[in-house]
Amino acid sequence: MDFVVDSSVMLAWLMPDERSESVQALLSGEEVGSGRLYAPDLIQTEVLNAVAVACLRRNRISKSLLEVLLDEFVSFGLVLDTPRPFSYVALVRLMAHYGLSAYDARYLELALRIELPLATLDRKLSKAAVAEGLTSVC
Repeated sequence: MDFVVDSSVMLAWLMPDERSESVQALLSGEEVGSGRLYAPDLIQTEVLNAVAVACLRRNRISKSLLEVLLDEFVSFGLVLDTPRPFSYVALVRLMAHYGLSAYDARYLELALRIELPLATLDRKLSKAAVAEGLTSVC
C-alpha cells in the first residue's frame, strides 16, 4: 500500500524509546508490502534533527546508534517531494483552516495532491487529513 509518511511515524519507527506497535506493524511490511512511502523532502531535516538532538544534546542514544538509525532511515527509500510554488496558496489555506504549521501542511498537501492516505501520529494533522477526506493511518 502506498501512503505519505510524516516524521512522527518515522521517528516512532527509528527511535528505540519511541517505538509503537502500530508503527512497527505499518512499516515492517504488513501494510507497506510492495507499496511506496512518500514524504516532503523536509522529512530528511526533521529526522536528522531529532536523531542528532537525541544523541548530541539529550544523550538518549549513542553516536554509533545515531549512525545506524540514519542508515536505517535512508534504507526506507522514501519517494521525496520538493516544494511546488503553485501549492503555496494551498499550504497557507491548510495552515489557516486547521491551525497547522507549514511543516505539517506540507505533509497534508502532498497526501491530498497525490491522493494517498497519510501516516501520522500527530492528532491535529490526522484530524485535518480526515476532514479533507483522506484516510489517516496510525
